Amino acid sequence: MSAYRMRPMTAADAPFVIALHRLEHVAASLNEPSEEQVLGSLERPNVGNLVVVDERETRVGMLLLIDQEDAWIFEVRRIAAAQQGIGIGSFALEWALRHAFDERGAHRVYLEVHASNARARRLYEAHGFVLEGIMRESARHEHDGRYEDLCAYGILDREYNTPTKL
Repeated sequence: MSAYRMRPMTAADAPFVIALHRLEHVAASLNEPSEEQVLGSLERPNVGNLVVVDERETRVGMLLLIDQEDAWIFEVRRIAAAQQGIGIGSFALEWALRHAFDERGAHRVYLEVHASNARARRLYEAHGFVLEGIMRESARHEHDGRYEDLCAYGILDREYNTPTKL
């Protein structure tokens, strides 16, 4: 049994989501959303806004999972964890894959990640995602304006269902 579980995000979680994005390891790769952006995404029916909680119901991470085309393709838009290296990101990613493929019957899940985010790239690759391309200077950091390459990753249902998946 996992030490974590997923629950739907509510408006009361907005301050947590914003604070999560201010953590150094998160801010290095993800721009901080405004409260209006967080609350607005809660109203979009195709966006899965989820919070990862531990066994004490403490919020420890978040996941944004977007149903792009009538459940056949999903985008993992954002995974953020309060602490690195304790399985929060793995739990969120595994939950997203189970939800998309096993529960919703998706054909494809994809995501984009900063090229410099080696930890996240290893996580995605370990879960079967395939690097599909690099989009040069496709991300811009809001604080210093510098550009960074994004890596496009994807996984298909037949790849998720292979015996080698974690």
